[in-house]
Amino acid sequence: MIFGCWNIAWQRPNSRRGARMIATLLAHDPELVCIAEGHLDTFGSDWHGIASAPDYGYPIKPGQRKVALWSRMPWEDVDELGAPGMPPGRFVSGQTLTSIGPIRVIGICVPWFAAHVNGGRRDAENWAEHDAFLKGLRAALDGIGEDIPALLVGDLNQRIPRKGAPIASYDLLMTALGGRFDVWTAGSISGLGQQVVCHIAGTSDLECTEVIGLPRDANGTTLSDHDGFIVRSWRSDVRSLRL
Repeated sequence: MIFGCWNIAWQRPNSRRGARMIATLLAHDPELVCIAEGHLDTFGSDWHGIASAPDYGYPIKPGQRKVALWSRMPWEDVDELGAPGMPPGRFVSGQTLTSIGPIRVIGICVPWFAAHVNGGRRDAENWAEHDAFLKGLRAALDGIGEDIPALLVGDLNQRIPRKGAPIASYDLLMTALGGRFDVWTAGSISGLGQQVVCHIAGTSDLECTEVIGLPRDANGTTLSDHDGFIVRSWRSDVRSLRL
């Protein structure tokens, strides 16, 4: 199974930079894609999309979503709320069918360290919104059943291993993962010059076979303020034909 992820920094799919990032993702023929800071029309009608709620505490712009998940197959059991107390508009999960069977995917966009400090509501301290989301994420993930494999993916706004984030915030992230999710994008990634803040993590019944970095800069053009990635994975008990 092939999965792509990129924070495309609100680029429209028909813009020069947006179209280039989307084409880069699609060149790998993914079955699933997570887009952070994108639009509801990022992909065409041959894709099935689900997205977080539109209100994330900043001015709402039609069609924009903090995080969206796209699949070649329809979604079911969709949740855009997460857990009580989580900062809104940054969570979506659903179940879809892939070449390695049904999978639950949880898409997130964790608030950056200065969320609602100097913008938005202007009522928060550094890392407060970030930490509040991670505390709620733990509860949301605890409510995810273990009957099928699960993936957690999106913009976590932290590097793994820790670099730059307060120890307390990093500990909250590790606690949220709870030992159930193995982070496949930790450390260095081939093709990238720095650690990523967008990540993908899988449950123990999934194994990552390859991670490919998608650089934010291409041929002198800055496409996004985030790097993207492609991962290949399979179930330990069901080998995919698309390894």
